[in-house]
Amino acid sequence: MVFESLLSDVLNRFIGDYVENLDKSQLKPGSSLLAQQTKDLRPKCLVYCKLTLKIPWKNLYNEAVVATLDGLYLLVVPEATIKYDAAKEERHHQEAKRRELQRIEDALLLVARR
Repeated sequence: MVFESLLSDVLNRFIGDYVENLDKSQLKPGSSLLAQQTKDLRPKCLVYCKLTLKIPWKNLYNEAVVATLDGLYLLVVPEATIKYDAAKEERHHQEAKRRELQRIEDALLLVARR
């Protein structure tokens, strides 16, 4: 129970932006598959090779618990319901160009004032 809770906290902290509602009841240590509902991406497979926990049992309140995760592989695929919007992509691209040009103009004005 504690292990699943800790694993859930660590995964929420590092991949929480990509996976919604990750809780300990859905985790089975030793299993190599994790399926969750996601925002834009769907994890297809999660494999971790080695999880090492360094727990200072004699001094739990004053020392840190160190979790080392070696070999984390996460395979994600795009949701099938997401449709490509060329107009939206072009607007996004043009906005990025506009911001870059504005940044350059601001830098040139700053140099000219000196």
